[in-house]
Amino acid sequence: AVSDNYLYTAYYSFCVFDVSDHSSPILLSSLDEIYGPDIALQDNYAFVGGNVDVIDITDPFNPEMVGYYSTYINTGPSGYLEVSDYNIYVTCGDRGLHILRFTGAPGIEEVRSKRQEARLQVYPNPFRQMTTIKFQIPTLNQVQGKSQIALNIYDASGRLVKNFNLKSEISNLQSEVSWNGVDDAGQKLPSGVYFCRLDIGEYNETQKILFLK
Repeated sequence: AVSDNYLYTAYYSFCVFDVSDHSSPILLSSLDEIYGPDIALQDNYAFVGGNVDVIDITDPFNPEMVGYYSTYINTGPSGYLEVSDYNIYVTCGDRGLHILRFTGAPGIEEVRSKRQEARLQVYPNPFRQMTTIKFQIPTLNQVQGKSQIALNIYDASGRLVKNFNLKSEISNLQSEVSWNGVDDAGQKLPSGVYFCRLDIGEYNETQKILFLK
């Protein structure tokens, strides 16, 4: 993607080039482990397809990731996106089309209908030793019998680091788990930004978690 005299690419890392001299582009900055098949620009933000990363490009010498949403799919015919008025339309292979909205504050929220009122809460956040992840579905008519459920933690690159191995089906409307910052192998993860994703049937929601040491 090109804007003014800057070129933005995302092949294994997000890079910003000065192309004011087309015969001699200059690499100004890069962010590791941000990649995707497509990039869209709006105002001072770059949106990278695949897992959707939002990069603040106000300072081309110091781009900063300010939003993230895991689509689970990064390559092939998936991950192509368009952005209009901060609504993000991203293709997700056989999972269909995701419609997201960037709020301008750190993070991305999925645009949902009012009937989908599930809530994912993480407290404390940030945390150092232990945090509690709660989720609930307020109204019975939102759950048709039992629904498949998945609760996972991803790192900032979109890699799955923790699967909570919850029951494959739930019938209760509220539940919670605790997380102490370890991965599925029982190893302590490095401090940084992680993303908790809840899937209940066709509903999904993601919350950013900051792990401190």
